[in-house]
Amino acid sequence: MTVQRDYNEYPPAHFDEHPMRGRPSAAGWWVAAGVAVFAVVGAVSVLSIAPFSPARPPAAHERGVAQARIDRSAYGHQVVLAHAAQAATLTRVRATETAAQAGAASAASQDVSATAPAAPQP
Repeated sequence: MTVQRDYNEYPPAHFDEHPMRGRPSAAGWWVAAGVAVFAVVGAVSVLSIAPFSPARPPAAHERGVAQARIDRSAYGHQVVLAHAAQAATLTRVRATETAAQAGAASAASQDVSATAPAAPQP
């Protein structure tokens, strides 16, 4: 069962006797209108700065093609240089391994001759 209350017995916490004093200001509308006019003028000026011309897209395409050629050429040179550096590194590694193996073989032959029994003398 619900209890019905009389809502008039509970007045609002804050009640203003005179909510509007004077005439409301229209300054907000004037500011909004000025911003809208400024936005329209700015959009028109931005769109009218660079009119469309049929010669512009082919020129842009030619610039793009030239840039692609330069990039491909530079990439090709970088690939060639990378392969040359890799080949030089591989050559140095092989030379070092060969020298190490030769040194190990020389040391092993000296060890064998030093520990070999002396040949009998007649």
